Amino acid sequence: MGKIGAIIPAAGKGLRMNNYFPKQFLPLKGHPVLYYALKVFEEEQMIDEIILVIEEEFQEYVEEDIIRESEFTKIRKIVKGGKTRQESVYNGLKEAEGWEWVIIHDGARPFLSESLLRKIIHEMFEKKAVVVGIPLHDTLKKVNKEIILKTLSRENLWAIQTPQAFSYPLILEAYKKANEENFHGTDDASLLEKIGKKVHILRGNPLNIKITTPLDLILAQAIIEIGKW
Repeated sequence: MGKIGAIIPAAGKGLRMNNYFPKQFLPLKGHPVLYYALKVFEEEQMIDEIILVIEEEFQEYVEEDIIRESEFTKIRKIVKGGKTRQESVYNGLKEAEGWEWVIIHDGARPFLSESLLRKIIHEMFEKKAVVVGIPLHDTLKKVNKEIILKTLSRENLWAIQTPQAFSYPLILEAYKKANEENFHGTDDASLLEKIGKKVHILRGNPLNIKITTPLDLILAQAIIEIGKW
């Protein structure tokens, strides 16, 4: 099976939240959002270690108020974030030692379920590159400013989430190539697509939201009050 590591990029500025404190550190029922993203990996027995990628200015806070306070033991390294998410993940990948598999999950997604994490791990072993997502149900329009150009077929369109799980050598190769060519993808899988590798998709969970705007935080508070995701 080999060593399985998780990279949690949590270096985002959270500008769309209109808040000085980044979204991944905002409180959610007594804990920062990032706590929940880390907890599921900490508790999953198949995960050997975690690399956390954050801004340097928040390192002391994360070490004291999240890692030590919660007694997390799998976080082996805290790595400095980059200017973009892609750069942050690459920083994390370069610090991994002896990994054969890697799972990348946004620090601002607090509602990854244990069952979905286990499912993507098992799919990863067989398929080498797997992401989770949700089929789109809304009608989609291509527009130019305020004019609709055409309606798009939603038959084969999915909204992609994290975690995204890969053979470590495979995703490292894709990141190295992207860095060499100055290619910027919108997610980890897009870097593999760029070099012609197949990426498989697994149905995710609609509650596995990424907290990006104040409305997302309101939804997150509702989800955590229900207590099931």
